[in-house]
Amino acid sequence: MGQGRKTIAAYAELIGGKAAERLQNGIFLHLDDSGYHVPKCDGARRHLRDTAIREDFDRMTATMTARSAMMELARGSGLTSRRVWDILKNRQGGNHARQQA
Repeated sequence: MGQGRKTIAAYAELIGGKAAERLQNGIFLHLDDSGYHVPKCDGARRHLRDTAIREDFDRMTATMTARSAMMELARGSGLTSRRVWDILKNRQGGNHARQQA
């Protein structure tokens, strides 16, 4: 398997087969083997994850304790409980996040 096929396979794992095929048939056709950079968008992905955690926390605490919600969110997201508390504490524009006791 050539290097190009390995790259497309790696992108397919990350973004799905159809999107990787569109990349291959679009931008990758116009590039040589000297390299290219496709940003991972870590900051944007982290922002979306954190926003989802905050929204889930607000929804969950209507029916359970903040600690129980945080533990469930930590397990579901693969983050530590400390990191989830930090995410909740640093919500922008809001001040009703619970702090770790």
